[in-house]
Amino acid sequence: MSQRKKPSLRYSKRINTVDSRILIADKDPLFRGVTERIVHRSGRSLVTAGTLTDVDSMLSHNKISLAILDENLLPNLKEFSRLKKRFPIPMLLTTDNNIDDFFEKIEEENIKIVFSKPIKADEFRTVLEKLESPSCVTWFGIGNYLKNSGNCQTYYVRRSDEIAKTIAKLTNRLEELGFHTDMVFFLQTIWSEIITNGVYHSGGFTREKEDGRHIILPDNRKIVVQCAANDTKFGISVSDGEGKLTGEKILKALHGAIRQERDVIRNPDMKLSPNGRGLDMIRRMSAEYYFVIAPGINTEIITIYDKNYEKDDAYSNLKIFELPESACRDYQTSGDRSASGGLQH
Repeated sequence: MSQRKKPSLRYSKRINTVDSRILIADKDPLFRGVTERIVHRSGRSLVTAGTLTDVDSMLSHNKISLAILDENLLPNLKEFSRLKKRFPIPMLLTTDNNIDDFFEKIEEENIKIVFSKPIKADEFRTVLEKLESPSCVTWFGIGNYLKNSGNCQTYYVRRSDEIAKTIAKLTNRLEELGFHTDMVFFLQTIWSEIITNGVYHSGGFTREKEDGRHIILPDNRKIVVQCAANDTKFGISVSDGEGKLTGEKILKALHGAIRQERDVIRNPDMKLSPNGRGLDMIRRMSAEYYFVIAPGINTEIITIYDKNYEKDDAYSNLKIFELPESACRDYQTSGDRSASGGLQH
């Protein structure tokens, strides 16, 4: 029997962050300094820029693995796309403005990671780790986002009539772990949207969902739901094993929901569309959320909440991870399916 090929080290191991060089570009020295400290404390080397000219120079003459660009440094978001095209490295956007106010531009330029200031250090470091080391092993699984978590429970959903039962199990599990909140109804609403979309949309049963019809997924398919917690947070992840969702679809849906919300304020009697409602609820009601996509392999939606369901910002940071094609190839040829419960189909 031939031995199973090991995953490529390039993608299955974290890179040496001491040798990693990150560019921090922000014209505000105060915020630039704050971001510097967050990055430096995680053991990464860095360079900084305070003007767009400096950004071009730094990217041209330094070996940069990742760039953090502030919105106010750029004349417009087309500059973000220009830099991304010229320097094909991971880039993320920071802003001290309301993301909703310029989400149309975010969608137009296909920007998938946007952090609002002040930056949450732990969440920011998690994103840096993922962008530096793209791999199914490090990207999928609730444990890769909820640090020091244990008591992970996995549930499988193949029938639409199992959705409500699974939500009840998640609720009971949270109570067993000592998490009590008056916002249970809102959490259950989010979970219902995510799991329902996974069961119906990923399997091509959109019309059945619109008609409210019961479905059973084929024998080789199931939705994987995981719940885990640490001392201060708990998280839920939902994986579909399909990877059909794309960053562009997510941005379009979120932008549509934002536009509709503002239209309703002007016209309270307008008819609401359900399109994008579930994704918009995730960003509104989760302390952290992540869309993780390996095209053609898996889509996982991860939501994380504070123990007391505290949320001190209007909307969570935008984080859409799409695994590079090269990393997907390594995963498919390695035979290693141990990355997460979301991939153990």
